[in-house]
Amino acid sequence: MSFGARLRRRSKQAPLLSGLAGLLFLTCRPNSRLLFTRRMHSMPDATQAPATLRSVLARISVVALITLGSVFVALYAGDYLVLRYRIAVHGPDAATAGVPTFYAAPLKNGRMSVYYDEPQMQTCVRSIFPWLGYEPCWYVKRHTINMS
Repeated sequence: MSFGARLRRRSKQAPLLSGLAGLLFLTCRPNSRLLFTRRMHSMPDATQAPATLRSVLARISVVALITLGSVFVALYAGDYLVLRYRIAVHGPDAATAGVPTFYAAPLKNGRMSVYYDEPQMQTCVRSIFPWLGYEPCWYVKRHTINMS
């Protein structure tokens, strides 16, 4: 027997509590499994449809986006704080490095001419993101030839 049917049957037997007390507490028959119920929030109606797969996936995707955004912000701020700590404790040489780079120029036939005889030292920061006007060292080490 559903809760609504029990409630209707109970209302025929004896009047329910009125006012605020009637909203907060309901009593049922003593031999019922539901002896005492608090009604602090609205109970779902039998006519309400269950959650669809689309609504569940939408809720999961929103939570995932908020989580990923929070992780990205924490990583970005943490990278900056670690860089500032390295500069404050160990000096600017511990946070920056020099990577030799070479210049290249395009030729008329479509090839590139790389000038290996004139290496240039490019300053980079030891971090994940670019800071202080310098590119990160992991990026500069992978791009050692500058096109001019």
